[in-house]
Amino acid sequence: MIRRILPLLLCASIGCGPAASPEEASADALRRGRLSPEYDLRFWLLRAGDPAFTEAARYCEGRSLGDHPNCRPVRQALLLTSDTTREEARLRELEVRLRVMEDSLRRELERLTQTPRP
Repeated sequence: MIRRILPLLLCASIGCGPAASPEEASADALRRGRLSPEYDLRFWLLRAGDPAFTEAARYCEGRSLGDHPNCRPVRQALLLTSDTTREEARLRELEVRLRVMEDSLRRELERLTQTPRP
């Protein structure tokens, strides 16, 4: 009896559905607010030009890197694989960093203004 129940309990706790494809898993990672080491710059560079990369680039366009940290390697791969000059790529990277800082400061300001004062 235990031999039959134990696998069912294990399945219920960790999930036993079919494994997600790399495209589905990477798309899920983009939505998470936690940086995923698996979907790094190398992962996206190897997929540059693929439909999954195009979809990821479209998803990440204009999204806050503070809320979508897994979009950073997608944007970096997009910069490295596009036909732009080094100066343009550097300016874009600086713009991305500025947006991240701006998002972080905005969240901190919201946190500070929502905290009750004694």
